[in-house]
Formats: sequence, structure tokens, C-alpha cells
Amino acid sequence: MKALEKNKTWETVDFPREKTTVGCKWVFTIKYESDGSLEMYKARLVTKGITQTYDIDYLETFAPVAKSNTMRVLLSLAANLNWPLQQLDVKKYDIILIKSDLLEKNQLKQFLSSEFEIKDLGSLRYFLGMKVAQSKKGIVVSQRKYVLDLLKETGMSGCRPVDIPINPNQKLGDYEEGNLMDTSRYQGLVGKLI
Repeated sequence: MKALEKNKTWETVDFPREKTTVGCKWVFTIKYESDGSLEMYKARLVTKGITQTYDIDYLETFAPVAKSNTMRVLLSLAANLNWPLQQLDVKKYDIILIKSDLLEKNQLKQFLSSEFEIKDLGSLRYFLGMKVAQSKKGIVVSQRKYVLDLLKETGMSGCRPVDIPINPNQKLGDYEEGNLMDTSRYQGLVGKLI
């Protein structure tokens, strides 16, 4: 809570009569180092957006998260132009610096540290579930740890892969009330693979 207040993430205001409240919940996660050791505990407050109506409760949505395509392009540029990759933790958010000019990089880090509480993590090693190794020959990106953690989480770490997970001649029965499984676990796993 102190970090949220210090960074002016929100402000307390009077509740307008014409508005309705939106439920929320805290989501707690653990952030790990590339070697699997504990880095920090994280918490975020998320709204239950399903109760909101577009153009009444909100006008736009966004999430300040780098897309995987963007990361691939930046890593490719860094490899081809031999740009050093550096990682900063700006109090709860990771920033990747791709800058060959050391003076400009240091000026940017000084500016960020004057505005936010930052931690210089050094060379980029682990980001968004990807292990990153850079040399003069290029950049190697691996998601081995992410995949192993996902297999462990789902109880599949001892399983062997198959080409077709279900018999193609399997006859599916008619839908009957109550015979469907909870799909949220499956949907969550698909989301982690995308």
C-alpha cells in the first residue's frame, strides 16, 4: 500500500451518487529469479470488470504490458546491432534498457531514480518467463523454466507427450445439465501458453 501511495497510483475521492461501485480483489504472486530462487512477493488489486458497462463505467481499457512480438523485435534488433540489454526494476515494474550509448543510459537511469524507487538488476537474464542469454554471437531465449513450472503446476511433469491426446473416433454424448466440467482451469492453461 505504501508503494501505491508513494507512486501516486490512486487518490481518494468522494463517491459520486450517479456511479456504482465495482468489486475488486487482491491477487498475490511470487516473482522468481532465473535460477528459480525467490526474488519478491507481489500483490495487485484487480477489478471485477465483468460487472462494468462500456460507455457508462469506462471508456477505454489498457494494460502496460509488452507484447511478445514487440519483445522479439527488440531482442532481434539488440542481437543484430550488438546492443547491450539491461534490466531495471522500477518498484513493481520491469523495464528493459536497450541502449548502446553508456552516457545516455546512465542519464536515463538517474532520471528514473529521481522519480521512482529503482533497482538496477544488471544484464537482462530473466523476463516474462523467458531466460535471456546474450553474447557477441547473438541472443538465446529459452522458456524451459516456465514450461517446467507449468507442467509441475498442472501435475503433468511426469507425463509423456502424445500426438493426439484423444481418440479421433471418440463419440461425444449429448449435453446434459451438470455433466460439463469447470472450464476455467483449461482456459487458464491455454492463456498461459499463448
